[in-house]
Amino acid sequence: MGSSQPHQWLVFKNGEFSKKDYRKFGIHYKGISDIYMMREALHRRLQHDEWPYPDLIVLDGGRPQLAMLNKYFKENNISIPLISIAKRPDRIITPQTNYKPIAMGNSQLLFKLFQSMRDESHRFAKKYHVAMRNRNLLN
Repeated sequence: MGSSQPHQWLVFKNGEFSKKDYRKFGIHYKGISDIYMMREALHRRLQHDEWPYPDLIVLDGGRPQLAMLNKYFKENNISIPLISIAKRPDRIITPQTNYKPIAMGNSQLLFKLFQSMRDESHRFAKKYHVAMRNRNLLN
């Protein structure tokens, strides 16, 4: 799989998506582990001193992804708060709650905001996958 597996970094500023700040990372990890690919993308993103550090990182995943990245952050003294939005059913998970879902009604504005972030992430990833597939078909 390697570099054909992209991971993306979306930016939300001042209440809206900042598409000019979105980034794509071709993953070099040789394997099929979403957790390690996610860790590589985060590591590479945080190495860019020219990009401001985020106030919060929202992951698209569940407890395993969040726990692995929280451990990585602790080992590397990274103090950016992490949360995750998991699917089926949609729920918010944080390390501060021992990875137990936060009780939040699906109609609450904050929950809808996190859902829209996740949905935008999926839209951006799908667009990139289609572009890569089309490029590979032409070559």
